[in-house]
Amino acid sequence: MFNRRLLVISMLFAGCTLAASGFAQDAQRGTGAQGKQRDAAGLGRQGQVRQLRRLDSNGDKLISLEEFTAKATANFARQFSRADRDDDGLVSADEARPRRRGPAEDIDTEALRECIAENGGLAEVEEDRFAAADKDGDGALSQEEFFMQLEQRAYDQFARMDTDADGQLTGVELAASMQGRNEQRRIARQCVAEQVDPFL
Repeated sequence: MFNRRLLVISMLFAGCTLAASGFAQDAQRGTGAQGKQRDAAGLGRQGQVRQLRRLDSNGDKLISLEEFTAKATANFARQFSRADRDDDGLVSADEARPRRRGPAEDIDTEALRECIAENGGLAEVEEDRFAAADKDGDGALSQEEFFMQLEQRAYDQFARMDTDADGQLTGVELAASMQGRNEQRRIARQCVAEQVDPFL
């Protein structure tokens, strides 16, 4: 005969066992804010190690300016070809403008820069990089001007990341830079969203 009471007791016991097991695992891992911080730190360390390996060509666990700029400009020819959509050997202001699809197509770039600046964004995002790169003022970037812009951006980025100004990037500086970059992306996304939907 089916014993309903025994079944209920068994299910309660099984539920308590699973809950206790889960609690023990959470206690080991750490849950809530503390566990999330630990998990985030672990992910940050993984990203930091990957970036260090990618940039550190001589294996000394430090990134020199030469290593950093070499990596940043290594594929400039491919980037130039991708930007030069009409294949005329020059990158026009229209070609250099970020391509957006959908409702973000008609975003006012000046308003976007202002929003980013007001929310703590980087100066390089606020300024007109195309005009700065167009050294001869002909309204287009040659391959040489394009390369020089990439190289200058790499120098500027390195200087921002090298917080102790010793000419080398450590793993800690890389991690701080990654954190800052994520914050910049969050600010930019929020500013784009506000332009697309001002009621956000």
